[in-house]
Amino acid sequence: MPGPRAWACALLAATVEACQLWPAQPAPAAWRSQAHAWERTTHWEANGRFAVRYGSTSEQGTLTWQQQGTHYTLLLSSPWAQGGIALEVSPRGAQLRSADGQRRYADDPEALLTQYIGWPLPVTALGYWLRALPQPGHSYRAHWDAQDRLQHLSQAGWEITYTRYAADTLRPDKLVLTHADLEARIVLDEWAVPTPQPYP
Repeated sequence: MPGPRAWACALLAATVEACQLWPAQPAPAAWRSQAHAWERTTHWEANGRFAVRYGSTSEQGTLTWQQQGTHYTLLLSSPWAQGGIALEVSPRGAQLRSADGQRRYADDPEALLTQYIGWPLPVTALGYWLRALPQPGHSYRAHWDAQDRLQHLSQAGWEITYTRYAADTLRPDKLVLTHADLEARIVLDEWAVPTPQPYP
């Protein structure tokens, strides 16, 4: 996970770009506080469902994201996955395990996953987008709603729209990702997040 310096740069970029696009709406303090809380949360898990439309192809299934420090695992289950796949990523590289026991390795997790599932998914950025955060180190545009929740994010050629949040939280439970002729709808049914210490 990026360190404090990367997060500080990302937060500064959010404020600057928000002011450029929506002069009356800088990045809300509540959102910045949530981003700092996520910075200190190194272990978390999210479970949900997805539906993807890519050109004339459509797929649906379940997903689980497990974050453990600098390591993460993305579990996908759907008819095309034939029992499910597990993408395991660490600083040393990526490994994809399929239900039939085969293992594939690569330095680039996005390329490895796309080769198997047949449609692009920016998996590294996804770990941030699921939490309503931009991926640090990459430019973006952002817009927040009246409750200080991230409503729309544009980054790396993708548009992410947050359509629903868990009650009384800044954690999304429904988002839509679009890129060219791909649309992915994600519903997060369950979060497992330790309570971080208050930010000083």
